[in-house]
Amino acid sequence: MLVPMKWLNEYVKMALPVADYAARMIMSGSEVEGWTEQGEGLTGVVVGLVEQMEDHPDSDHLHILQVNTGDEKLQIVCGAPNVFAGARVPVAKIGAVLPGDFKIKRSKIRGVESFGMCCSGQELGMTEADIAGAEVDGLLILPEGTPLGQDIRKVVGWDDVVVEFKSLANRPDCMSVIGMARETAVTLGEELKLPEISVQENGEDIHDYVTASVEDADLCPRYMLRMVKNVKVGPSPDWMQKALSASGVRPINNIVDVTNYVMLEMGQPLHAYDMAYVAGPKIIVRRAKAGETIRTLDGKDHALKENMLMICDGDGPTGVAGIMGGEHSEIVDGTQNVLLEAAYFSGFNIRHTARELGIRTEASTRFEKGLDIYNTEKALDRAAQLIAQMGAGEIVGGKIDLRGELPAAKTVLAPCARIRALTGVDIPSGEMVRILNELEIATTLDERSDTLHCTVPTHRGDIDHMADIAEEVLRIYGYDKIPATLMDGALMRGGLTREQQLGDKVRDVLVGLNLYEAMSYSFISPDWIEKLGVPQGHAARHLLRISNPLGEDMSVMRTTMAPSLLNLVALNQRQRAGEIRMFEMGKVYLPTQENPLEGQPDERPTLGMVLLSAQDDFFTLKGIIEQMAQDFGIGDLSFKAQGECWYHPGRKATVSAGGKVLGQLGQVHPDVCEAFGVKGEVLLAEIDLQSWYAAASEARSFEALPRFPGVSRDLAVVVDSIQPVGPMMESIRKGGKPLLAELQLFDVYQGAQLPEGKKSVAFSLLFRSSERTLVDEEVNKAFKKIVSRLEHEYGAELRA
Repeated sequence: MLVPMKWLNEYVKMALPVADYAARMIMSGSEVEGWTEQGEGLTGVVVGLVEQMEDHPDSDHLHILQVNTGDEKLQIVCGAPNVFAGARVPVAKIGAVLPGDFKIKRSKIRGVESFGMCCSGQELGMTEADIAGAEVDGLLILPEGTPLGQDIRKVVGWDDVVVEFKSLANRPDCMSVIGMARETAVTLGEELKLPEISVQENGEDIHDYVTASVEDADLCPRYMLRMVKNVKVGPSPDWMQKALSASGVRPINNIVDVTNYVMLEMGQPLHAYDMAYVAGPKIIVRRAKAGETIRTLDGKDHALKENMLMICDGDGPTGVAGIMGGEHSEIVDGTQNVLLEAAYFSGFNIRHTARELGIRTEASTRFEKGLDIYNTEKALDRAAQLIAQMGAGEIVGGKIDLRGELPAAKTVLAPCARIRALTGVDIPSGEMVRILNELEIATTLDERSDTLHCTVPTHRGDIDHMADIAEEVLRIYGYDKIPATLMDGALMRGGLTREQQLGDKVRDVLVGLNLYEAMSYSFISPDWIEKLGVPQGHAARHLLRISNPLGEDMSVMRTTMAPSLLNLVALNQRQRAGEIRMFEMGKVYLPTQENPLEGQPDERPTLGMVLLSAQDDFFTLKGIIEQMAQDFGIGDLSFKAQGECWYHPGRKATVSAGGKVLGQLGQVHPDVCEAFGVKGEVLLAEIDLQSWYAAASEARSFEALPRFPGVSRDLAVVVDSIQPVGPMMESIRKGGKPLLAELQLFDVYQGAQLPEGKKSVAFSLLFRSSERTLVDEEVNKAFKKIVSRLEHEYGAELRA
């Protein structure tokens, strides 16, 4: 939340430098994100008077001005269409700096020297909210009588410092200027002065103008209305516009500005309805009905669900409760009578409605965190007070207050000895009482039992237990007063589980192979499964739906890593990344029953890899998996030409060890790539890490370096083009035992030199014995045995 220091000083006097103030607030538990000095980056711009103006001799639109800045007269060349003699304008002197680090220098424009620049509001970074005329086409014309030489920041009121506080989830009371004033007062030991609220009403009764009812009190425990008649819509006072602008809110008109001002001041959202568009006139607070729609103030149409709370009139919904008003409730220049609304809505319902409609507002953020139900009436009266003081309308007597029994203030008993034990600080009991009372927690001390009796104010909904009281005492007493002590206690040696150790090893291996680790959400869009081309009834379609998704794009749990990785590839390509070599270690969620909504899913740890670069092909990905298997001690690795439907039908395989499938790899089907917006031949692999870890072995065996030389032979055979090479290599290994030491595939060829439907497969074989030097007869015998097996099992023919 943005808190202007001038506004804060209306409630508590604070003379500290902003850096010291921020440090004190941080030490008392407030989170300070930073601060901004208004007009930062704007220096050397003062008010000047255009005393003379003549046309530039070498231009049809430039003028030569003689400008008086109070202490000197400057010649400035200017091309603004609205400049005239006698105008008071902002003048950037030589050496001035404008927003964007634009420095003003002495210049010569078409042969005429210029000693500065006359500025528009836009060049100074100003808007109409800062000063009238800031957005006109031309110079910013300042009011008559603006003192010459005055810094332009002072003219527009840019002499404030705005501190940004982080809104904590458990402290909705601090989402207001008064809330931060309370914290400031107790932190600095200063007096807190809150505005006195009194409303000047006429002699009429609001009940003669409008009726109201709440049908769903569980979602709206309190609903209040006030009426303003004979409204005069116009700009709000300058002080209010300055406060709103500094707080990051754009001023609109006096009525709307009052509702925003009170929301920022007191933390209670308000809404103003134009009574001309309130049918009945009556207000009904109820859940939406099936088929109802509403067009909100932002001009968007929304289909409503029956769990959404609406503000309705005699014709239907006119606003989404606690979030945004309907289009026709807007306050415009012709508005004559206004209904002011203040309410306490269920934060749970507001949060779900805002999420489902895709609308987040300052109001909804406050309702979601939980408000003070007693603050509802104070804020409504404060708004009515300000409208009357501004002369913007006549307050009709009385107010509508629909509520049940209001909750009583909570009481907490806190033994002082227990507080000392929890905080580790010997805080005197009397000091605890003083601190808590300054925090508006009404506290008395039972001296016999040394126990605090605390009555918690309703705006402190975060305080429920004795530990909360101890925290309040300590943060104001001072965290820096906690004595420094040596660590005491038994030390437990930690460690990683086997799965964690193996997971780290996977990362080390893949990073060493020049892959980058990626991370993505485990929840995906159902459309991504459609893009994979998965047929009906496929296991990948058994998606677990999230009960409270962030949106449809993140509404189901993934059953495969493929869509997450392909989406990452598409993102990188849109960002014009070069080669893509990524892996992700995450989980896929497989239903354990036929009905995916029943029971807990099987959360399978999975490794996904994706490659897309000119030098990578199927065998690159296969080699990465083989290297991983070697590093993990997984032997007897085999590949079989099969896999899921999102892979290319002729370029996919499953990888197995010990007869168990560990994963799959291949080139992604071109249609799937097109569906995900991916260009190029994408290589993808998915490894079931649970099975991979089970197959891994920590045992290592070592062999002595060979003492005897090996004999190399090349073997090229012609087989059917559809014949997989993997089984052939397994046959070669069996046929070459025990002399075959190494086997490598080095060429696969199909072309004009071979019959149609045939391919040539070439292998490199290395024969070696650990006991002696082999002779040709032994090698030839083993070689012929291999050829014989290939001829018999695969119909292979030796290639000439």
